[in-house]
Amino acid sequence: MTQAQNYKELFDGGYKDQAQKLTENMSISKLQDWENESTIFIFEDDSAIFTSNSEFRLATEDETK
Repeated sequence: MTQAQNYKELFDGGYKDQAQKLTENMSISKLQDWENESTIFIFEDDSAIFTSNSEFRLATEDETK
């Protein structure tokens, strides 16, 4: 299981604040789209989380490029 999958599972399990904090603290890179108010967090294992407002999901490969 990737880091992103672990954080997504934690989020879906009701531990939203903890998942969001871990995502922010454990990411090695952030891609921010100010216009669309979204952020993609990239981790050491090349997995990624996409966040925007209340959306918290695994990022697609195209989104991380």
